[in-house]
Amino acid sequence: MKNQATDWRSGEPINVTQYFDQAIDIHHIFPRAWCEKQGIAPAVYNTILDKTPLTARTNRIIQGRAPSLCLPALARNADAPLDAIEGHVASHAADPAFMFKDDFEGFIADRRGRLLRMIGDAMGKRIEGTLGEGIIEPAETDEDLSGIPKVLFVTRRQPGAGPGRGGGQHLIR
Repeated sequence: MKNQATDWRSGEPINVTQYFDQAIDIHHIFPRAWCEKQGIAPAVYNTILDKTPLTARTNRIIQGRAPSLCLPALARNADAPLDAIEGHVASHAADPAFMFKDDFEGFIADRRGRLLRMIGDAMGKRIEGTLGEGIIEPAETDEDLSGIPKVLFVTRRQPGAGPGRGGGQHLIR
């Protein structure tokens, strides 16, 4: 919200009021169903690198479609030019060019760098390794990540949300 992220479909700013009024929750950028069809491991696609706040309406339009099909579907639904939708996506520190190519690996590497730069800016420090170095591979054991702290974020369930809709835990390493 601080960086003026906008709803992918409408372009309205995501703020505290919108968060509650529009049932905003954390959703996958590359849809989970699409990732599973591509054989991408949950430990890879269930990271903050592939998640962003989206309205329930926007998420319903995306469904499990290939990312290359999501953006044109959002433009048609919003009766908006595709370049406007690209700008809305970019406001989430996400490069839509990777989505148009269904390039998950490139997207994750790029977004890692963008998010690390945002974290560094917020801390007033430079973070080394801000350029992505490829896909994040899931660790086989916790010992592989012994020097990296685990952070668990819990998102809230939307009022009236059905089973399996909204809320959840997101592990970041």
